[in-house]
Amino acid sequence: MNRRTNWRVLGAVVAGSATLMPIAHAQEEDRATLELEVGAERSDNVARVPVDEQSETNGTARLGVALERVRSRYEAKLSGDVQYRRYSEDTFGSDVVGGLAGRLDWLILPEHLVWVFEDNYGQVTSDPLQADTPDNREQTNYFSTGPDITVPLGARTVLLASGRYSDNYYEESEQGSRSVDGSVGIGRRLTEQTTLSLNGSISDIEYDQSAVNPDYTITSAFLRLESTGTRTTFEADAGYTEAERDGQTSDGPLFRASIAYQITGRSIVSFDAGYVFTDSGAALRVDQSALGAGSEVNDTLAAGDVFRDTYAYLTFTTERDRSALSASIFGRKERHEDIIILDRDIVGADLSVSRNLTQRIELTVEGGYRDEDFVVGDVAFQEWFAGVGLGWRLTPSVSLRTSIFHYVGSGDGASRDYEENRAYIGIRYTTSRGAP
Repeated sequence: MNRRTNWRVLGAVVAGSATLMPIAHAQEEDRATLELEVGAERSDNVARVPVDEQSETNGTARLGVALERVRSRYEAKLSGDVQYRRYSEDTFGSDVVGGLAGRLDWLILPEHLVWVFEDNYGQVTSDPLQADTPDNREQTNYFSTGPDITVPLGARTVLLASGRYSDNYYEESEQGSRSVDGSVGIGRRLTEQTTLSLNGSISDIEYDQSAVNPDYTITSAFLRLESTGTRTTFEADAGYTEAERDGQTSDGPLFRASIAYQITGRSIVSFDAGYVFTDSGAALRVDQSALGAGSEVNDTLAAGDVFRDTYAYLTFTTERDRSALSASIFGRKERHEDIIILDRDIVGADLSVSRNLTQRIELTVEGGYRDEDFVVGDVAFQEWFAGVGLGWRLTPSVSLRTSIFHYVGSGDGASRDYEENRAYIGIRYTTSRGAP
């Protein structure tokens, strides 16, 4: 394992996800949900192969967390779902799956100087042409830190500046990198809720294997419009961007947008879209921000270059007294500057519905779909899963959980053709405080 692993994983746990703006006199607030779970899972095709399937049982230990804390001097958020697996028949070595996303804003001078820590931890597939198994995934972590500065220039005008140092790590791949980012801007408050700013930014990306993966510089100039209402938050960037390496440049338009609308007190719909130059670490952060950090393996690929990323995410969540629903649909188009073998188009959708059948019994139905098409070689894969789970509440904090899932992979060739069934049983402890 890379010598930088320990502090990176620690950073994922303690760094505080989601954008938090500094609040001058924020009321203290705590919201926290913690789930601890142990269990056993049985798979009838743990290696996900088309023939000669092998069954395996693994013991699991799981942590689920959603934390939000607001204090006069800091704001923090941490969310995620991670699981440790130990395989009883040693088909694979023990591994960890899932992800964590955190952000901590240290309000040194509220509204003027904020120091930001962000961390995103998860797994990626090592060889995207092979099925996801413990031998074909690796840990990844993206950490960044730096200041956000706001200087008043008048009653409605401000000078904006920010800087970031970022570190993108992979457990096995030689695609890790470090970057230094800086931006400056002039903002004008149009109304109490709306601000327009003109911004310029530069990002220098240095790869661990610079002899193989050339370093990049990304420069951008853009207008940003931000608006916050009682039910709607909106942020959009539009401008021009350029990526340069070894004297070669690629340029084009830049666009980013993020919209969240609170339909009711318990229902939210959000939309995120972009057309930007980016790298793997920043793409991981966008993916976890839109879809959550609890997926077993992220859709992001490890890459040693920057790429033009065209993406769109639409999500909807609602929670009622006895039921909850979460749905998402997304699409990405990635075109790399150097490693064109990773050029791909991917679309996907996820759905989760839960219902309290009685005061003690909960039914959950889940499903998901991915369609991935690699441009070079015209290789395409489709994967989907569906499952049902039952929870039986033994006490207000302890419940018995059981589930059955079916997974199917198909595509060009047999490398990702498989069928797998998983059955699980476990005990969960849940504790929470604050508003739901």
